[in-house]
Parts: sequence; C-alpha cells; structure tokens
Amino acid sequence: MEIKEVKFIKSVLEFEKEYSPLKFDIDKKTIFFLWRSNVGKSSMINSILWSKNLAFAWDKPGKTRLINIFEVNKKFECLDFPGYWFAVWSKWNKTALRDMILGYLENNAHRNSKAVMILDAFVWPTSLDEEIYDYLTEKWKKILIILNKTDKTNQKQLSEAKKKVEEAFPEAKYILYSCKTWANKQKAIEEIFS
Repeated sequence: MEIKEVKFIKSVLEFEKEYSPLKFDIDKKTIFFLWRSNVGKSSMINSILWSKNLAFAWDKPGKTRLINIFEVNKKFECLDFPGYWFAVWSKWNKTALRDMILGYLENNAHRNSKAVMILDAFVWPTSLDEEIYDYLTEKWKKILIILNKTDKTNQKQLSEAKKKVEEAFPEAKYILYSCKTWANKQKAIEEIFS
C-alpha cells in the first residue's frame, strides 16, 4: 500500500466531563493506536504516514490527553489514543482515562477495525501492556504489535526483546520498527492497513 493522502480530522477530549465512549460513528475501516507513554508513538506515526506534525510529541511523557483522529487515503480512520494510564496522573484521571479507552474499544470491537499496540523494543512488556493485550484478545480479531526504537538496541538486546514479546504475547503478530532508520517501514504500512 502507498500512503497518498493523510488528513487530520479532529481532536476529542472525552474523559474530562464524562466517561462514556465517543458519540460519533465511524463508517470507514478503523485503526486504533494504543501505547504506553514514552514509547516513541508520535514519531512512529509521523514517520509511517510521511508527516512531521500529524501526531504531536510533547517534551514530557504523559502529556497527550486527546484522542486524535485522522484519515488515510480516504479509506481508513485512525484514532491515536492517549498513553494508557500514565503513572504521574492522579488516580481519578487514570481511572477516567482507562474507562474511556476500554469503553471505546468495547463499543467498536465489532467494526472492520484493527488494534495496533506500540511498545518500546528496549523495555520489556509491562503488566499494563499485558493487561491491554489480554483485553484485546478477548474482543478483537486483528491485533498488531510494533516494537519501536529498534535503533537503540544492539543485536543481543533485540533478540532478547523479541523473545520476551513472544513469551508475553505468544499468538501476536509483531513488527520491529525504527522511525529513525525506517527499518521495516513498508512492511509496517502493509500490516497496519491490511
């Protein structure tokens, strides 16, 4: 697949006032980007979609509190969620964010959609990553894991990361990626938008 057109649609801040899922319907194929804070999500999305500022990268992790929605090739609706329950947030905000993310995933599991989990190749999958994955495997048919920041690992570390991911998520399809070297970029595009 070739990325020909990317269009920013809107940003939504849902969980400040209410915790129900988003109210609008999406009739295109949907891609849900899920990530733990500080995994290089914004840089990865921007590099995949040939954009410099589509996904905004804050100077401090955990600042993203919006769902950013953008359209790719007029065929795919992409939803870029906040990093799941960032540690420095208050317990109330983390609960609200968790409920909003899981509520929206729950209501959209039946759609023609795919969940893309972004992990840091240098950091082992955490209990939060495993919680999200376990939840997704109960509801979703299409799940893709992207191990980002592979340029920061040597071969030994990368082999250990792959082994750990395969142990934690034995049935998951995953891709190694670097937004700096563009390693496996076309493969990532094909898998995300297949």
